[in-house]
Amino acid sequence: MKYRFAFALGALVFAFSAAGQAPPPPPPALAAAQSEAVQQQLNLYRKEVDARLARGDITRDEAQRLVDWRAWQLAQQQSGLAPRSEVLERQAQADAERAAWEREIYLSQPYYYAPPPAVYWGPVICAGGWRRHVHGTVCF
Repeated sequence: MKYRFAFALGALVFAFSAAGQAPPPPPPALAAAQSEAVQQQLNLYRKEVDARLARGDITRDEAQRLVDWRAWQLAQQQSGLAPRSEVLERQAQADAERAAWEREIYLSQPYYYAPPPAVYWGPVICAGGWRRHVHGTVCF
């Protein structure tokens, strides 16, 4: 009984997940140069998707949906309709400032050489032994 319920629940989840992947909206109108730029970038992406398809990572339907969505995204970017991400821009600026600060600190510090290890001269007394599973040496 519980296996039937689990199977029915799994089938229901699969059906909803397959139905939830809608096709992309129609792309915006582009000029000839913009359309050519989109096709060049899309060809590079299509090669990556074809490689994933050849490895068996994705199915042919998934590959086509990925290419369609990427075409829509690239068209949005070329037309200027894609929203700007201020969060990403602020993060990139903060990363650049931190890298510059770290580089400045690194260059301003003098070189540091570790002191040589201490060498002790004198008599040494060692004791050790072997047992069934344990062995060791202690030196004074």
